Formats: sequence, C-alpha cells, structure tokens
Amino acid sequence: APPAYDKVAALRARTEVLRQAVRAAEAAADAQEDAQVEAAEKARSLLEDRLRQEQARSELLRQRVDALSQELAAERRLVTSLLTQLRLSSSPAAAAAATAAAATTNGAAHAAATPANGAATAATA
Repeated sequence: APPAYDKVAALRARTEVLRQAVRAAEAAADAQEDAQVEAAEKARSLLEDRLRQEQARSELLRQRVDALSQELAAERRLVTSLLTQLRLSSSPAAAAAATAAAATTNGAAHAAATPANGAATAATA
C-alpha cells in the first residue's frame, strides 16, 4: 500500500478515536447535567415542603395570638369590672360617678378615667 493510504487509514482511525472521545465526553456531560437537575429538583421539593411547614406553623401561631388577644381583652374587662365594683363598695361619691359613667356610651372606660375614681384607686393602692 502506498504511504498516502497508510496516512489516510491512520487519520481515519484517529478521527474515529476522537469521535468516540467526543461521544464519551458528551455522555459524561449529559449524565452530570442529569444529576445536577435531579439534585436541584430534590432541593426544590425539600424547600417547598419546608415552606408549607412554616406556613402551617405561622397560621397556628397567628391563631394562638388571636386567642391570647381575646383572652387578654376578657381579662381586662374582668379587671375593670372588679375595680369598678371595688370603688362602688368603698366610696359613695365613686358610686355616683360610676353610675353616671355607665350611662354614657363608653361606660367603664369613662369611669376609669374620672378623677374621683383615680383618687379612689390611689387611696386603695
């Protein structure tokens, strides 16, 4: 065989080796990309689960805060009522002021803000 044919055969063999190397590199790159995509999807799924858990926890905490706010408001009403009863039982002047305050639209809040009741509170404290 002439030397030119040997060179062509060698170049063809070299070209085939290079093609196989390119195919192997592409396959490795595809596999790496697939692995990265799978890892990213798994991470996204975990983050979505965590977000749902945190949203549920947030909602439970919001409900608890609402319930505690309602309990606090009820306790304040009870304390105001008890203070009013205490003032009524300890001072006839305070009883008259409380009766007048109860006739207003804001009732106990007005009674708690009157100077007579403030003095009565200071005297009992």
